[in-house]
Amino acid sequence: MCPSAPPRHGAARPVSPLAASAPAAAAAADLPERLATMLRLERQHASRDYLRSASQAARRRGIARRAQVVRWTVLAAARLGFRRETALAAVGYLDRFAGSDAPLAATARGDNLKASRAYQRAALSCLYLAVKLHEPATLDANSVSLMARGAHSPQEIAAGELEVLKALRWRVHGPTAGQFSDCILELIPTSARAVVYNKLNELSRCQIERAAEDYACIILRPSTVAVAAALNALDRLSPRDLPEEEREGFVKGISEAFDLDVNAPLIQLTRGRLLLDRCPPGPTPASADAPPGPSGHCPTARAVSPDDGSSSDVAAVSPVSVGKTRLRVMEL
Repeated sequence: MCPSAPPRHGAARPVSPLAASAPAAAAAADLPERLATMLRLERQHASRDYLRSASQAARRRGIARRAQVVRWTVLAAARLGFRRETALAAVGYLDRFAGSDAPLAATARGDNLKASRAYQRAALSCLYLAVKLHEPATLDANSVSLMARGAHSPQEIAAGELEVLKALRWRVHGPTAGQFSDCILELIPTSARAVVYNKLNELSRCQIERAAEDYACIILRPSTVAVAAALNALDRLSPRDLPEEEREGFVKGISEAFDLDVNAPLIQLTRGRLLLDRCPPGPTPASADAPPGPSGHCPTARAVSPDDGSSSDVAAVSPVSVGKTRLRVMEL
């Protein structure tokens, strides 16, 4: 959620802050200050195109490998009852780490079996770290090793966590696109119906989860992804949901809050990249595979079915190797 915003719990979609409780009103009042802090912090937690110097073929394999690891991370988090926001935080750590000068990261950027194994280990260590920081429950290194079928020992995973922390300079609390999205939702006109909040939340989260899987989006700031997702989601609302005057006021509020032109080329290019037409037209019902919380659902981030080539048991799946198309353990 947007830091300092009213907490929203439970499996059902959160009730909109449009309800105008005293805490919600106070949170809305300090929204500009919170956003200014978040926008400053996101510049300190940027990722880079770490495959830029790779050959075209190696870049394609690296992008495919990353996409598969992201899907596995989201699946594993869901099966273990963790929020998808936690999985996406782990992906953010992995992207920043992969572009660092750490020895493990340098190996992971390669295009061979050793690189694939290093990338797997880094991904597991990032998930291990994200759970520690974002979940009340614990996940020990032995369990993470078991999830990888023992391909990486608990000692390797714990050592990888420390290497990640050092490479990130212990900066592990940067704002996420999901948190920026929560702040944007606070800008919805108070006269709007709760269904508007719920639809915008679902459709924005869907795109944010897909952006996490898209390598082309890792160099984008989380705020850019969140704004583009919100604008795309807004286009899916009917005039009956949100009249034109209120819609224009909402867009103006976003522009002023983030101090940007919503028609800027980068925002428009990002909106096209998110491909909203692949998201459902409205809120999707909660499923047994999705933990409660404000993480939303997205078809591309669902728990993978046996028909997708994966097992329904987390212990039976692990990060993938270069060139593999199914979620299974790397054959050493």
